[in-house]
Amino acid sequence: MAENPATQSLETSFPPPSHEQRTEDRSVRIAFETARLELAQLYDETVEARTSAYRIACKHSAQTLQVARVSVWFLSEDAEVLECALSYNLPTDEFTSGAQLLRRGCPKYFQAIRSRRVVVAHDALRDEKTRELEGYLTNNGITSLLDAPIYRNGQVVGVVCHEHVGPQRTWTEKEAGFASAVSDMLTILGQQAERAELQAVIAAQKQLEAQNQKMQALTKLGLVVIHDLSNIMTIVGARAELLEEETDLRQAADDLREALRYGNTLLRQLRDFYNEREPTAGVNATEVLRGLEPSLRALLGKEIELSFSCPSESVTLGLTRVELEQLVMNLCLNARDALSGRSDPKVVVRATLDVGRLILIVSDNGVGMSESTQARIFEPYYSTKSGHSGVGLAAVFGIVSRAKGQIEVQSAPEPGTTFKLTFPLESAEVRDSFEPPWSLGY
Repeated sequence: MAENPATQSLETSFPPPSHEQRTEDRSVRIAFETARLELAQLYDETVEARTSAYRIACKHSAQTLQVARVSVWFLSEDAEVLECALSYNLPTDEFTSGAQLLRRGCPKYFQAIRSRRVVVAHDALRDEKTRELEGYLTNNGITSLLDAPIYRNGQVVGVVCHEHVGPQRTWTEKEAGFASAVSDMLTILGQQAERAELQAVIAAQKQLEAQNQKMQALTKLGLVVIHDLSNIMTIVGARAELLEEETDLRQAADDLREALRYGNTLLRQLRDFYNEREPTAGVNATEVLRGLEPSLRALLGKEIELSFSCPSESVTLGLTRVELEQLVMNLCLNARDALSGRSDPKVVVRATLDVGRLILIVSDNGVGMSESTQARIFEPYYSTKSGHSGVGLAAVFGIVSRAKGQIEVQSAPEPGTTFKLTFPLESAEVRDSFEPPWSLGY
C-alpha cells in the first residue's frame, strides 16, 4: 500500500508522553492494530459496497478512538464546498449525511486540510485552523478535532473527521497515526471506486462498439448477398433463355434448382448472422467445384469458352460450401466483365493438388489490369466499372484469408488476368474455430 502523504506530516506538536502514556494498556494497542487490519480488508466495486465500506470505517474508527462522531467529507469540484457524505454517531449508533461547510466561511480550515497534513486540534474552539468552525463545533458540542485528508490522484479530495465531544482531549501521536491510517483506507476505497467506474465505462463502450461492429458487418454482408444474388439472377436468366433450345430439360431443371439453392443459402447466411449462429466450416472442395460447373457456364454465357477441371480425389478445405462457391463465382464474374469485346473470350477454372495444398486457378484472356488497379482490387467498394459495388473481390480476399490461404494476381493487357489461390488441406473433420464469412477481410 502506498503511504498517505498525510502520515509524513502532522500539523501539531505532541506533548511528551507521560509515564501513564508510556505504559499504555496493551489492550488499547491491540485494538488499534485490529481496527487497522479490519479496515485494510475493506473493498468496494459498487456504490452500495462503497457506502457499506464507509459505514464500517466510520464505526470502527469511532469505537477504536472512542470519539462521539466520525464523518467523511468530500470537496466539490471547485473546492468551494465541503459536504458530509457520511457521519456516524457513536452514542446513538446512527448514520447521517448532508451537512455542508463553505470555504468562504472557514478559509483557514480549508487551507489546512488541503495542505496535505493531519489537522490535530486539541482545543478546536481556539486552534487557529479550526476556530472558524465555531458554529458547527458549538452546535454539535465538539471540543477537539482530529482530521486527516483523503487523496485521489495525488490531490486532496476530502477529509475524515474524528470529532470529540466533552472535555477537551489531548490527542496522542498514536491516535493521529491511526486517523491517518483511516484516511489511507478511504483513499484506497476511492481509487477502487474510480477504477470500478472506469471499468464499467469501458465495458459499456465495448458493448456499444460490438453492436456497432455487428451493424457494420451486417451492412457488409448485405452488400455481399445483394452482389451474389445478382449473380444468381444472371445465371437463372441465362439458363431460362436457353430452355427453348434445351434438349435435356431434366438437367436444365437441376441447374436452376442448384442456382436457387445457392441463393437460399446466401439468405440463410444473412439470417444466421442476425441470430448470431455460426455456420460450420470444412467442405469437400472437389464435390462443390464439380457441382458448380453448370452454374459457371450459365453465368459466363455461351459466348465464353470455359475450360474446367478439378481433381478426382476428395479434399477438405477450411471454409464453408457457400464461401467456396462465392469466391469461384466472383472470380468468374470478374473474368466475364474483363472479356467484353474479345473475339475469342476464354475462362479457365482449374484445381490441382500439390503436397497438402489445393491450388485453384481462375484466368481469362481479357483486357488485364494496370499496376495501380491491381494494388487496389481487394479494397472494399473499389471498382473501375460503373454500376458495380466493389465487394466481390474484397469478399474473395476475406474468404481466402480466413481459410489460411494465399492469393496471387498476375495481369497484363494482352495475356489477361490470372488469380492463383492456394489453400492448405484440412482433415475431414469440421474445424473447431470459425470466422464468419461476412467479413470482407479489412
